[in-house]
Amino acid sequence: RTSLQVVQQMANLMCKQEESAEEELTSVQWHFKLRKTGFSKQSTSTISTYSSFRYSSPMPLPLATPHARLLADGIRVTHTLRELSIMGAHGYFFQHFTPVIGDEQAVSLADGIRDSSSLRVLDLSINRISDRGAIAVA
Repeated sequence: RTSLQVVQQMANLMCKQEESAEEELTSVQWHFKLRKTGFSKQSTSTISTYSSFRYSSPMPLPLATPHARLLADGIRVTHTLRELSIMGAHGYFFQHFTPVIGDEQAVSLADGIRDSSSLRVLDLSINRISDRGAIAVA
């Protein structure tokens, strides 16, 4: 699957959950995981979850700006989302890192985050977000 397909499925689930008026508290997680694949070799995988949906990819699936907008639309409509966690991966001893999002995506997510009435925990760590993205999300 592509990033877009995974985000579309998450956003659709958010909308369906709102229509069914379920009150189960949920979280969205989009994490890069660093795996050691051999002596001094490593690779990055992606784990994405929302409610009962879980998708693992053996490769990194970054969130492009259109994907972040789609995710923001889902965040905006759901009233059960309590936590949003989009985390990149860092190498050993923090020598390098692989971000999931940057400023453009943070700005795109900001509208959904700002309009959410239920979001309480936001974790955008290990990403390439400067003051511009942080100010938009704040």
